[in-house]
Amino acid sequence: MNHRPCRFIGQHHREHLLDRVETTLREWSLHWAGEVHTHCDEIKPVEMTDGLDGPWAQLSNRDGIDLWLQFASGGPADLIELFSGGGGSCAESSEFAEELGFKLLDDWRQRLILQPASGKTELQTGVNIPADISAKWSGAVLARFSVSAAQVRCVLSPDLVRRIVPEMPGSKIKPRSIGRLNDAVRGTGTSLDVRIRAADGLSLGMFSQLTEGSVVILGLPPQALWTLYSPDGGALARCRIGRRESRYAIQVSDNKPDGARP
Repeated sequence: MNHRPCRFIGQHHREHLLDRVETTLREWSLHWAGEVHTHCDEIKPVEMTDGLDGPWAQLSNRDGIDLWLQFASGGPADLIELFSGGGGSCAESSEFAEELGFKLLDDWRQRLILQPASGKTELQTGVNIPADISAKWSGAVLARFSVSAAQVRCVLSPDLVRRIVPEMPGSKIKPRSIGRLNDAVRGTGTSLDVRIRAADGLSLGMFSQLTEGSVVILGLPPQALWTLYSPDGGALARCRIGRRESRYAIQVSDNKPDGARP
């Protein structure tokens, strides 16, 4: 049976991705066109996104670092017009201009992953986002960015994200066998508190005058029951103070205080 890994995208991953997308968009646009306004508006996991319906354009390589692009306004041909010194809006979009526009965006993808992808880039248009990519905890993210007037939505595959943020949760965690809950509880350390009742007749004034060697009469016999508390303050049981060999010890009584846990 095949299992799909769950990959969590935390806030620190999103901040790192946002910074990387912003930086590479700026470098990419300066390389091809000079001073062009670019901005990444949003980075979020795909499971937090509505409306991933197609059509999308897919840029893919054999190593799985796929990228899906969708223009909310403008189109890939507008990038050719913009980067060639035009106004950024192509009056007549041709198939050739569209393909060149996607080649420009593929150059940005190569910059995004810090190294050239292996193999020839394949372009497919009119596709949908695969179900395993749009699924919850897939590790894919959606980025929304702008290049001048062009508004672009971009889905980064999990493998592409891991190229940018390699230290994803669980990448270095060794799998362990599932144990019994009872065994886990028994093997987990904790601490206990034993509290005594306030001494009779001890005023605040007397308390403030206590020094090393002062004796406080507790007003309880040696075999009196004390209350045993958990670290969160809950009463657990009654106990007696005593000794075992050379160390102080407590002996838990069956007589539990009101509100004690079973």
